Amino acid sequence: MARGHSEGFRHMMATTASKKASAPAHARGDTVLIYENELSMMARFVSDYPNIETGGDLFGFWTHSGSPVIEYVLGAGRTAEHQTAAFYQEASFLKAAGAALRDLHGLQHIGTWHSHHRIGLTKPSRGDSNTMQ
Repeated sequence: MARGHSEGFRHMMATTASKKASAPAHARGDTVLIYENELSMMARFVSDYPNIETGGDLFGFWTHSGSPVIEYVLGAGRTAEHQTAAFYQEASFLKAAGAALRDLHGLQHIGTWHSHHRIGLTKPSRGDSNTMQ
């Protein structure tokens, strides 16, 4: 016979729900979560192109609070364009890799990433800011 949850569990759930409801709206979904290994992979991709931009795509899922969780960092395709101040992913590579990550692992395309290598930016470029959701 199934048993109900303990009083302690019900109290913990009520406390969690109360804290979540009182959190300011601007604090929900404002954090990107990424696995350390994927961040290391991104750093390796960047170190492969120290004087020009490189980039790729981010795959994962969205939490119920609206935060993206990055589970896979895709690098540049073989024919991607690396320029001094721009990066353009190889479309066919992204399409094939994205389909495989979706079909085999249920991952969603979260967005793109690119490096600014050694051009000295201390904040996102105007172009980057304009493309953010």
